[in-house]
Amino acid sequence: MNEQEMFNEAVENLEENLMNSSLIQDNKLLFPIGTKLYRVRMPNQSEQSQAETYRNKKYLELISSGSCTTEVKLIEMLKTSGVADVEELRNEKRKITKELEAIYVNLAVRYSSEEKTIEKFKVEAEALKNKLRNLSVAISELLIPSIETQIEKAYLEKITSLCTEKCVAENKWEAKWSSFEEFQKDDPKITDIATTYITWLLLNSKA
Repeated sequence: MNEQEMFNEAVENLEENLMNSSLIQDNKLLFPIGTKLYRVRMPNQSEQSQAETYRNKKYLELISSGSCTTEVKLIEMLKTSGVADVEELRNEKRKITKELEAIYVNLAVRYSSEEKTIEKFKVEAEALKNKLRNLSVAISELLIPSIETQIEKAYLEKITSLCTEKCVAENKWEAKWSSFEEFQKDDPKITDIATTYITWLLLNSKA
């Protein structure tokens, strides 16, 4: 399984549990990889400060090197050169998201006896989710060279390295990585999925 497939699998797992209010407990999110159990948690003030400092340092490095451009300029360049229209892709993503939300609403009011209708909606929802995943991946890949994408990636990786824990015994958790360098050298199967989960946690946790 390559990195993109691992990322898609993690996103799919989150989507399938999106309506589960018990998914986040005490600002922590559990997830398995193979036979091992991990969790990500919200950063404390010190960890937040460390991640922001690292992001700022990365920003200064990128500005100094001139190796990246701003997202606005990159989007304009991509459109002008005929490579892709990112705003059009984003609009399509918003449109599909609304369609998917409408299907979820329809599913919520169906009786369990309406098996054929429910199955029809589920098939349609899966097709839309696939489109959303493909669009998300396409947009992300197009914007990789932008400064905004690079510093956000740096920030999330730093947070992930600080706030990912592994279960070592019943009700006993330890930090997964002792340093950011250890995180960077670890298996992407773990680091990429952990980053995906902490991104979702940061977006959805009510601190």
